[in-house]
Amino acid sequence: MAYARGGVPALWVVALGPTAEGDRVLVFEEPEDDAYSSRSEARRGDRLTVPGLPDVVISVSDFLG
Repeated sequence: MAYARGGVPALWVVALGPTAEGDRVLVFEEPEDDAYSSRSEARRGDRLTVPGLPDVVISVSDFLG
């Protein structure tokens, strides 16, 4: 993945489902060579901390609208 190869420390991908219940944010972290070694998902009701900004927390529900 070009982002990992470029050293981007984290990547969030918004994946919208056919209904709001299927919406999620895919979180990729810890780049190694051409891939990310850590992958997780966040759904409505979850909270994400912005990498590099530990005091900035985003509600996934607010993020997805």
